[in-house]
Amino acid sequence: MGGPGLDPHRPPPDRIRSIWKRYRHMQASTLDADPDVLDFSRGLSPGQRGQVREFPFYAPAELERIFARFADGRDPAPGSSSSPSAMPKEPPSMAYEHRNLQGLVIIPSLLPPHVQLALLSRLFHRDLSNSRHMTNVHLHHHVVYPPSTSHSHRKSPASTPPSANPANGSAPTQVSPSPSATPTPPSPSFFSLPVTTTTPFPPLNPSTHRPLPLSSFLSRKLRWLTLGAQYDWTAKSYPAPTASTSDADNSGDGSPSTAAFDASPAFPADIAALLRGLFPQTEPQAAIVNVYAPGDVLGAHRDVSEESARGLVSVSVGCDGVFVIGHAGEGGDDRRENEKEEEKEDVVVVRLRSGDVVYMDGRARFAWHGVPAVLAGTCPAKLREWPAGGGGRVDGEDEAFEAWRGWMAGKRVNLNVRQMWD
Repeated sequence: MGGPGLDPHRPPPDRIRSIWKRYRHMQASTLDADPDVLDFSRGLSPGQRGQVREFPFYAPAELERIFARFADGRDPAPGSSSSPSAMPKEPPSMAYEHRNLQGLVIIPSLLPPHVQLALLSRLFHRDLSNSRHMTNVHLHHHVVYPPSTSHSHRKSPASTPPSANPANGSAPTQVSPSPSATPTPPSPSFFSLPVTTTTPFPPLNPSTHRPLPLSSFLSRKLRWLTLGAQYDWTAKSYPAPTASTSDADNSGDGSPSTAAFDASPAFPADIAALLRGLFPQTEPQAAIVNVYAPGDVLGAHRDVSEESARGLVSVSVGCDGVFVIGHAGEGGDDRRENEKEEEKEDVVVVRLRSGDVVYMDGRARFAWHGVPAVLAGTCPAKLREWPAGGGGRVDGEDEAFEAWRGWMAGKRVNLNVRQMWD
């Protein structure tokens, strides 16, 4: 069971909020020199090195196999430049566990740029165009999907909007498409449409919201996308499984697939395979894809509603983000003063860059965490031009996305994955 005795509605402790607010308003130049921030690209100070345990994560050859299966759909060809046998001997990828927050593991630069580009294309060309994956925009608008050969404009299921954005605390009622409905073929990418597309998304309630143009949807209003089981942010709960483990299992470890959860779309199989290859102890069953721009934040919170204590996976792509995580005040007001002093070290601040992956297990699994800042101008050069300049799903497709060139330059995408049920 996950998070026994932890209230999903409880606000964060004052100390967590205080640290979060400190970094919310910190200037970039001050952040660069802040001695409390773990920044693996800048390098760790001797004191910071004493706070982490460094250990090998994966050998390069094994990572190459995992990444090739995801990006190319096959193992590296024998004798190719990316074949393990042809690769020069390199040290393994290193991971770092924080000694003061057991289970917090950071793997800097784990995903290479070509894998990050492939992940962006799967998420935003394919999964965003799947009407069964809900977004924050569904809360107030009928989302008009790009026309396909067999369907003209499709709207999202017309009923009560889905659950609210976990980042801002609003909480309308959750709804998902009926599992008995005939599956709809995926639409073309939203990015294949012209920026000047004149068909807006009509509001659910015209008296409170205006029609939403496509350019505003992609550039400013899209804040999150859900994959797999749909979380009910009002009740703070996931859907119950509706099939036995043996009937629903597709992972080989006895855990159910998202097909076992009523009204839930399937978790994308290729993304699940990538994450399962890197973190086999966690079965990907649900995820939220957060889309940030500089100035956007994610408030401090805990993920305590899952019925599993398996670790959480967090993947960063695009602009740098400041990540605050820790415990403070959960022990009550009767702690001794020396314990309160030691408690300061239980809050960890990390500058996460594109390709970094965080795994939250053990004591870190139910820690408070949030993102108080996204740093402008920090998206890596190889990603800035996406969806053009390498953002196509197949060769020659980039031309279709030329109008949206540079969309990623001002974005941070964070894929947060969890197992709901053991």
